[in-house]
Amino acid sequence: MAKTNLKRGKLSADEVQFIRDNLDTMSDEEIGKRLRRSPSLVAKYRGQEPEAQREDDRDPIIAELHAKHFWPDIKKVLLVTEISFFEQEWAKLIHQFQTNEIVATDESMIRDLIVEDIMYLRALKERRHVMVEISELERQLEVEQAKPREQRNEALEASIQTQITALLQALPTLTAEQTKHAERKDAKLNQLKATRSARFKQIAESRKNFFELTKELDTRVSREKEGRWMELMQQGGDKVKEDWEELHEYADGTVDRPLLTPEAVLAEDDKGEEE
Repeated sequence: MAKTNLKRGKLSADEVQFIRDNLDTMSDEEIGKRLRRSPSLVAKYRGQEPEAQREDDRDPIIAELHAKHFWPDIKKVLLVTEISFFEQEWAKLIHQFQTNEIVATDESMIRDLIVEDIMYLRALKERRHVMVEISELERQLEVEQAKPREQRNEALEASIQTQITALLQALPTLTAEQTKHAERKDAKLNQLKATRSARFKQIAESRKNFFELTKELDTRVSREKEGRWMELMQQGGDKVKEDWEELHEYADGTVDRPLLTPEAVLAEDDKGEEE
C-alpha cells in the first residue's frame, strides 16, 4: 500500500466503527488497506481493546449486555457515540430495576426504550441542524439584498430562497418525527414503571406478606443486600456482648459485669492463668 495514498488525521466515527466490527476477522494490514490508513494506526487502536475489557470487568452489567444476542445488531445500527450512550443508559436502567426480577420481556422493553431515546435525540439534532442552516441562508440572503440593485445576483437570491423554502417545508416532518419518538419513549417508561409517580404508586400499593418477602430473596441483589445487613447486625451484637462481658463500675461504686456468660468466666480464668 503506497504511503502517498494514506489518509491522515484523526479516525472518523465510521472508521472507528469499521475497525471495531472487524478486529476479530481482519488483520491490521487488511483493515488499513480498506480504510486507506496505516496498519500501525490500526494496531494502536487494537492495543486499546484490553482497556475496554477492563471497563467490562469493572461494570458487569455492561459486560452482560455485550453477551446478549441482540448486541451485534445494536452495534451495527448505532454510531460509536450512540453505542456508549446505550451502554450507560442500559446500566442505569438495569440497576434501577434489579430490586425486582428482570425477565426477558423487561430486557426487550429496556432495549427498545433506549433506542427510542436515541432516535429522539437524533431527530432533535437534525431539527437543530436544519434551523441553523436556515439562519445561515437567511443571513446570506440579507447580505445579497443589501447590495445596490445593479450589483445583486438575482439567480443567487432565487437559489437561496428555494433552499430556505425547502428546509422550512422539512421542519414539520422533523418535528413530527421528534414527537413520535418522544411519545414512544414515554409509553415505554410508563410500561416499565420508571416514572417517578409510577414508582411511588407501586411502593404505596405494595402489601407484602411473609411469602412475598421470601420470594424477594430469589434475586441476587436482594440476597446480597440482606446478607450484608445480617452480617452487620451479627457483628454489632457481638461487639455489644463483648463490651457487656467486661467489668463496669456503676454509679454507686459497685464493679460488676452487666452480662455474665460462661465465655466471660472462662476468658477471665484463662487471663488469670497467664498472669
